[in-house]
This record gives sequence, C-alpha cells and structure tokens, in this order.
Amino acid sequence: MSIESNDKLSDEAVEQIRQAAFETIFKQARFNMRDGLNEYDEDYTTFNDLGDWIPTEMQRAMARLEAQTNDQDTALATTETALPHSQQS
Repeated sequence: MSIESNDKLSDEAVEQIRQAAFETIFKQARFNMRDGLNEYDEDYTTFNDLGDWIPTEMQRAMARLEAQTNDQDTALATTETALPHSQQS
C-alpha cells in the first residue's frame, strides 16, 4: 500500500514524509561523494577580502550616480533662482 493511497494522510503529511525519506537517503555516504567534475564542488560560502579594491564596472556605476545627483542638484538650484521671490518657499 502506498502512502498516496491512504486517505487518512493529508497532502502536507505525505510531502513531509517524502521529504524526510529523501533526506535520509541522500545523507548516506554513497550519495555524498564528489567526483571532482562539477565546477561547484568547492566551498563558496566564504571569500577572501579584496580590501579597498573596487571593480571597474562598480566605479563606473558610482560615477554615473554621482553625476546624476550633481545634475539634479544643479537643475534644482537653477529652478529656484529662476522663480520670483514670492514663489520661493
């Protein structure tokens, strides 16, 4: 009798049992061996600190953002200067 045929178990319970079975199976040593062919076999959860080094593309993005902010500030100052004194807040 399969788990799915038992009407007493909810779909959620069936999924929990299935998940527990998969975890038990794949935690066995024979399924936990690396063949070295996969480029993701290494531990990528930590990385070496690069210090103050900033990638070129990041520097370009920062420069664009700074230029855009300066343009907005200049436009705002120009608008405030062009308004009559009675309309400035």
